[in-house]
Amino acid sequence: GQFYAMYFLTQSLKVDSTTTWMLIGGALIIGTPFFVFFGWLSDKIGRKPIVMAGCLIAALTYMPLFGALTHYANPAIGEASESSPAVVVADPDTCSFQFDPIGKKKFTSSCDIATAALAKAGVPYTVEPAPPGTVATLRIGQQPLTSYEAGGLSPEEAAAQGAAFTTSLKAALLDQTLIAGLGNIYVSESLHRAGLSPRRMAGTLATRAGGPTAGAGRLAEAIRSVLEDAVAAGGSTLRDYAHTDGSLGYFQHAFRVYGREGEPCPTPGCRGVVQRMVQSGRSTFYCGSCQR
Repeated sequence: GQFYAMYFLTQSLKVDSTTTWMLIGGALIIGTPFFVFFGWLSDKIGRKPIVMAGCLIAALTYMPLFGALTHYANPAIGEASESSPAVVVADPDTCSFQFDPIGKKKFTSSCDIATAALAKAGVPYTVEPAPPGTVATLRIGQQPLTSYEAGGLSPEEAAAQGAAFTTSLKAALLDQTLIAGLGNIYVSESLHRAGLSPRRMAGTLATRAGGPTAGAGRLAEAIRSVLEDAVAAGGSTLRDYAHTDGSLGYFQHAFRVYGREGEPCPTPGCRGVVQRMVQSGRSTFYCGSCQR
């Protein structure tokens, strides 16, 4: 149980490792007396009643406990799920039960590919029925993203399609082959100004016809705005960056979210708090309330 809770905290809720170990350690300290007591009790009345009672308690409390864990460990995920629910619109006959504990199963139907991506990201979802033969569409809030059928693709083609389908918006912005010049700090700041979640799938910024959505337009404007402000302020000095004449940059004093974990979101009217998570080994700062 502790190992699954640790995996859930780090992989699904994106809680940093230090906090995760503290939570697991605290749970073990609290639970140790119960281990001793129920071990003593099983010697008195037998193991079967203890095991059966434990299974019953687990069945009744499993979902509420993990729901509470989500709420308190990373409330931004719960807020995002409520404000922008994930819905997979697909032919029910092409959707199988998602059970892939070691991440090795290969899914080929468009429904399974979409639901597997959501399950891997720890995003709750619902499935809406569609006519037979329909290629699944993933809808997060009002943004649709069409999945793909991998049955007739070569391994290389399937891998390329999978990467394109599941790439997060932040990962896409940091890809220098797509957009050159954006670093980790400016991506976080740009996404916040645009009101877009760094976990959002990059493909949701394009319409079914391949054109830009309103979110893509906001992001393009936010990127220009952030870079212009950064240049005007002389860049960002966090450790040892300096100009050739030795002067420092001052844009770090204008950061809205980067390095401001736990502070109130600066967006007017937003009551959220700046959160931090790790994506591909890099810190991401964002507001789970106004970035969707």
